[in-house]
Amino acid sequence: MAKVKFIELTLGNYTIHHGYNSSGSEHKELFSVEIPKQVIIPLDSVVYADNEHIVTRYIAGRLIYWEYHNGYEYLKNKLTKSTAKPF
Repeated sequence: MAKVKFIELTLGNYTIHHGYNSSGSEHKELFSVEIPKQVIIPLDSVVYADNEHIVTRYIAGRLIYWEYHNGYEYLKNKLTKSTAKPF
């Protein structure tokens, strides 16, 4: 059985995308944090990343858009070079 790999990131504000309502409007919740936190994220939950946000899968088909504070090069290296440590 393959071990799941994780990356450690410093995350701040985030948005949970719940989906769309019957009229096609996006349903989302915005959350602000005072102090960014260091968290460990499983690589297999990462859907997308750019120079400001990383998007992860969440329960029941939801997506979370996180602001990260580690810098794009750090994130790119972690995601593309598979340097994440398995647990």
